Amino acid sequence: MSMFIDKLSANVTNAGKIVSQKVKNMSDASSLTSAQNTEKRNVQDTLMEIGRLYFERHKNNPNAEFSQQVASILTSEKRIAELQAEIEAVRAREPELVPVPEAPKTPQPQKTPTAMVCMQCGRTYAANVSNCQNCGQQLVPQYGSFQKPQPVSENWYTPEQSAEPEKTIPAAPAEEKTDAQPSAANRFCAYCGKPCTQGQIFCAHCGKKL
Repeated sequence: MSMFIDKLSANVTNAGKIVSQKVKNMSDASSLTSAQNTEKRNVQDTLMEIGRLYFERHKNNPNAEFSQQVASILTSEKRIAELQAEIEAVRAREPELVPVPEAPKTPQPQKTPTAMVCMQCGRTYAANVSNCQNCGQQLVPQYGSFQKPQPVSENWYTPEQSAEPEKTIPAAPAEEKTDAQPSAANRFCAYCGKPCTQGQIFCAHCGKKL
């Protein structure tokens, strides 16, 4: 029984030593590999330095053995310069802006009036008349179509306002023509001298009462 225990203990101890030795071997090998890689990089950098020095000294008259490698380097350097110029051009490139559409132009109102309207009595006159011939009010220019306003009257009622029937103002009796009254052909405004028609109360040009 004691021999079995000693044998088991020895096996456990040996297994631990094996694992520990393997770990140590891997660590030592990793350190050696790192040192080896460092030396390899040193050799590579030195060879590159030797090649650079040779190229700088013999690029214009290389040895026949290295003429192909020197020509390849010169071609690549020329292409590198061309690509650098293209890079600078791309960096300085302006963006292509989208043209902004212009707003539609609104139609301008008609400058010449189509008629002149009296806002007091609702009468319509030609475009060259400035005052109402009936009441003398200043006429308002009208452009395009126009709906005549209702004449203003103190005795005008609507059905909603009053049930009283609409009162009408009797028409004034026609004035009898006399020999002293001027005819339509020789009647003129006493203020502006413009010709006036028979029965006209106010001047159509200056608005003065005739």
